[in-house]
Amino acid sequence: GPAAGVVSNFYNSNLTVSTGATLVVPSGYIFNQYYLVAPSGTLSVASGGTLKLAGTTGGQTGSNFPSGFSTVSLASGSTVVYNGASAQSIYATPTYGNLTIAPTGASVDPLSTSLIALNLLTINGATASATLDMAGNTATVGSLTGTAPAIIENNNASTQMLTVGSDGTTTAYPGTIINVTGTKIVSLTKVGAGTLTLSGAN
Repeated sequence: GPAAGVVSNFYNSNLTVSTGATLVVPSGYIFNQYYLVAPSGTLSVASGGTLKLAGTTGGQTGSNFPSGFSTVSLASGSTVVYNGASAQSIYATPTYGNLTIAPTGASVDPLSTSLIALNLLTINGATASATLDMAGNTATVGSLTGTAPAIIENNNASTQMLTVGSDGTTTAYPGTIINVTGTKIVSLTKVGAGTLTLSGAN
């Protein structure tokens, strides 16, 4: 394969991850849309398609989420996985279908802005401790699950809302939801049908 650090540039093109397909962008690799004047083309991940991002630089907001596309379309049944070996900033501008944070090394991953995931947010600490830092942003997700040690925190001097349940499914979250200090607070709201079971120290 190409050497680490390669930049794969698309020129005024579309990039589609089809149903059943997985596009892996490993650490050190960057996928960008090349344009002369303004972003162009569409990045699409279809239902059943998966985009895996391992890099911590390049692309969008300190992750290697592909950049330069004028439109990002993530189907409700698609999945984006952040699995870097160290901290990745979660590019929260697009609306996600399913979002998984599964680092290969202990990391604290901050949101770049407020997050919407139509379906499942998974924080998987099975391989290494995984922390989602809301970083002063809200998060609205269809459902929530994970594998301990998984942590949701808000390392920002404000109270931010984590809203769970809009997809109506029943899930369990074994991790923790913590307040970093008395002013850095996560406020959890459960909405919709289905049950959310919290079994961690919250």
